[in-house]
Amino acid sequence: MNVTTVRTSTRLARRQGSRTSPRAVPLLYVDRGLIVINKPSGLVCQSDKTWKEARSPWLACHTKLQLDHEPTQIHRLDKHTTGALLLAKSTVHARSLAQQFQAHTIKKTYLAIVRGGRKSFLEAGRGTINTPLRIGLDRVYEDAESGNPALTDWELLGSSDKVPLSLLRLSLHSGIKHQLRVHLANVLHAPILGDTYYSNKAPPREILDIIPPGVSILPKKIVPAGTDAESAPLRPEEEGKPRVFLHAANVNLTRYRSSGPSKRLVLGITAPLPRDFLSICEAADLTRFLSPEYVQGGLKVDDEPVPLDDEISGLEGKWLARESV
Repeated sequence: MNVTTVRTSTRLARRQGSRTSPRAVPLLYVDRGLIVINKPSGLVCQSDKTWKEARSPWLACHTKLQLDHEPTQIHRLDKHTTGALLLAKSTVHARSLAQQFQAHTIKKTYLAIVRGGRKSFLEAGRGTINTPLRIGLDRVYEDAESGNPALTDWELLGSSDKVPLSLLRLSLHSGIKHQLRVHLANVLHAPILGDTYYSNKAPPREILDIIPPGVSILPKKIVPAGTDAESAPLRPEEEGKPRVFLHAANVNLTRYRSSGPSKRLVLGITAPLPRDFLSICEAADLTRFLSPEYVQGGLKVDDEPVPLDDEISGLEGKWLARESV
C-alpha cells in the first residue's frame, strides 16, 4: 500500500509536555480550498484548544501542503470512527463548508459492521430510525419527549453465513452526538462491533476468533489495585487498542470551479476502508457486499466517476491516496 501521509507535529507536543509520538495521517484529496483526510482510529478531532496546540495533525497538513495558514476543522468524528474528515484551507472556505453543514446539504454515508445476522433485520432490509436523542453528561439517551430530532436511514448490504455479523450502510439526516451508535444499539438492536459504550455484552467466541491482532472489541475490566487480578496476564482478545467498526465512507458536497460555463458541481469523495475493517469482512465473507470504490476509494463529479490520476479542472482537485489492498 502506497499512501500519501502527513505526520502530527511533535514540537508543540514537547512544549506542552505531551508524550504523544508522531502518527501518520493519510491525505485523500486536496483542491483550492478543501482538504480531506482518511481519519485513522484513535485520532481525536475534538475542538479542545489544548489538544489542538499539542497534537494537531492540521499543523502537519499546513507543512506538507505548504499552506499559508493552519487548516480549519469543519466537523468531527468520534475517536474510534475512521473515514473522511473535512478541513478548510481558509476562513472563507471554512465558512462556506460550515454553511453547507448547517443547511444539511452535505451528505455523508457510513459503513458499519454490526452484531446480528440476517434474521435481526426487517425483511425489506432497509428502514428509517426516527428516535429523538438527548445528550447527557456521560452518554446519549433516547428521549421522545425532550430529545432532539434524530433521523437515520439504514440499509442492509449483507449478512455473514459464518458468524452473526452484518454490513450496514447508514445515512444521517441530523448530526446528534453518537447518533448512529445509539440508534443501532438501542433501536435496531444491532450494536456496532466494538462499541462497548452502548453495548456491554461480550461477543461470542466465533466473532472474537476473527478479530485482527492488536485490536480489542471487549469492554475494559475494572480491576482493584493490589489484587491478584491486577497482575494476571490479559487474554489475547483483551489485548490491543479499542476499536469501533464504523467508517465515514462517503461525503458529497457542493464546490465551485474558478471558471467555465458550469461552475457549480457536486463533489463526491469515498474514503477507502482501513485494513482491520477489511480483514473482518474477509473472515466473515462480507467483502462480496463491498463495491470496489469502498475498498480503493474514489472521486465523483456530479455523480460521474473521475479517474484518480486526473485533476478536476477549475478546482485544482487532486486525489492523493493510493490504496491497493
